Amino acid sequence: MVATAGRNGHGGSLVAGAVAARQATLREILAGGSAHTQADLGAVLRRRGFPVNQSTISRDLRAVGARRELGPEGPARYSLAGRKEEAAAPSPVSRFPFALVTAVAHNEALVLVKTRVGAASTVAVALDDADLPGILGTVAGDDTILVVPAQGAVVAALARRIRAAVWGARPRPRSRPRRARRGR
Repeated sequence: MVATAGRNGHGGSLVAGAVAARQATLREILAGGSAHTQADLGAVLRRRGFPVNQSTISRDLRAVGARRELGPEGPARYSLAGRKEEAAAPSPVSRFPFALVTAVAHNEALVLVKTRVGAASTVAVALDDADLPGILGTVAGDDTILVVPAQGAVVAALARRIRAAVWGARPRPRSRPRRARRGR
């Protein structure tokens, strides 16, 4: 019979215990609600004595069921998805991060969604989760999202659906301030 050991040369139960302790600490940090990035989480975990890197944090976030969501003040943060919260959660469209979108435009082939700097990924995920008819997928940059229409979708109608999901009855933000007219 061959015995296996963890990477540190100790038995697997020691490694499993360390993982469980690290993940319990991660749950505690996430419950505080102030973790905006994996770098933030890594810094706190290292201060608490857990040597971690980005891939370890990413695996642990998946293992504890964490997700990235829009925080009450606007910036995205990591939080734990509780079953009670998920059952009572509003529809994806009703919690759409409309305040982050600055413009929606289209041509014959694509819909372009402009966002505040750094918010495109958050808005793109919300668009994907909203399951709006006619969206094949999204591609997000830093402040720009390309919405790829599904085959047969009418792009202008898709742009209208996105505008309705984003702003509904709310007034649209102005992307540029109006210039004062000069008298002639």
